[in-house]
Amino acid sequence: MKTYLSAALVAFGLSFVFLLVLIPVLRRIKVGQNILSYVKEHKSKGGTPTMGGIAFVLAAFFAAVWFIRGASRDVILSLVVGL
Repeated sequence: MKTYLSAALVAFGLSFVFLLVLIPVLRRIKVGQNILSYVKEHKSKGGTPTMGGIAFVLAAFFAAVWFIRGASRDVILSLVVGL
């Protein structure tokens, strides 16, 4: 149980760091969400960076790799294919 909790905390920390780096990069290259013009309530959300889920996936991948030392090749292959 401690290992799972540790892995979750590491993944959370990594995702936080990755997002701190990734969001300004996504804003700079203008990867933003387009908002339909007829939905006036959502106009303030225009330009919100998309693709932030990459940070979560990478954080989970790196945390899993860190905590599965000595795992079988099947587990490692599953992680690589999942990535």
